[in-house]
Amino acid sequence: MTLRAVARVDELGGTRVKLFRVTLPDGASERAFVLKRADGSVRAYRDVCRHLSFPLDWRGDGQVFTPDGEHLICGLHGAQYDPADGRCVSGPCEGLFLHALPVEVADGVVYLVEADTTAAEPLDR
Repeated sequence: MTLRAVARVDELGGTRVKLFRVTLPDGASERAFVLKRADGSVRAYRDVCRHLSFPLDWRGDGQVFTPDGEHLICGLHGAQYDPADGRCVSGPCEGLFLHALPVEVADGVVYLVEADTTAAEPLDR
């Protein structure tokens, strides 16, 4: 297992997310994002809606929260997810979960925990 830095904790909070790219074990590359919840916990998810495999952040600008900041939302058709666990709470994929990515926080840095066959790179916005 390898730890790869993907964000600084001070870059996150409120409705701000940090985008990065992750290479999956099969060699495919996808966008992902990391967020910090109000309780200070950090979560990371692949940027793929469970309904049509379309990016939640379809504009590529890190806007994945509903206007009230309560849920993550797919920009294509409005499926909403709980940021705590990635569960779809509203929309055509209700009950399914976003694909979570394991992260650890140390010394103010968020690290993606990855197998030796995966890689993560920050995306510049």
